[in-house]
Amino acid sequence: MPGRSADWRWARRALLSVPVTLALAACASSPHSAPPSPPPTGATGSPATASAAPSATATGTGAQNLVASSNLKSALLAAFAGDKGLPQNDLTGPLPGTLYYGISASGEYWAVAHFGLTSSAPFQAQVDMQDGGDIGVFSRQGDQAWAVRLGGEPFPCPGELPADLMQVWGLTSPGACSAT
Repeated sequence: MPGRSADWRWARRALLSVPVTLALAACASSPHSAPPSPPPTGATGSPATASAAPSATATGTGAQNLVASSNLKSALLAAFAGDKGLPQNDLTGPLPGTLYYGISASGEYWAVAHFGLTSSAPFQAQVDMQDGGDIGVFSRQGDQAWAVRLGGEPFPCPGELPADLMQVWGLTSPGACSAT
């Protein structure tokens, strides 16, 4: 019965494609597009979104998730470029869906974001952006300049970000962190 065998194979393929179809549909209906680079390991919260008006989400921890303005994004890009030693026009970002911005209970502002490269960026910049080199970790007190350090893989490990902000952002430390 060649017809039955073909029908069975078609039905099996159709059933096996259901989880993929559902997953794609879930992604398509998500309010956030998938980021070009993955968010920090253990990310389950929502990254900051662009807005002209500041807003915050308070939690019982005292930390707050803040909305990132376009001026803030430009300042983070400039700080990241300076830390990398690259011209700003070689970089893009923060990449969509990867920016976390907030204030810890201690009053310090923090941001985490992934950055990308333009097609004209030098080869060495491509090498330097691997293995978490595309992650910027920013902190500042009040109106001071952003202090920048590069993330890495795995990220975030204990002590890299304030615990209260990690809770607000829904981030957890991956098990692959090594004690230093």
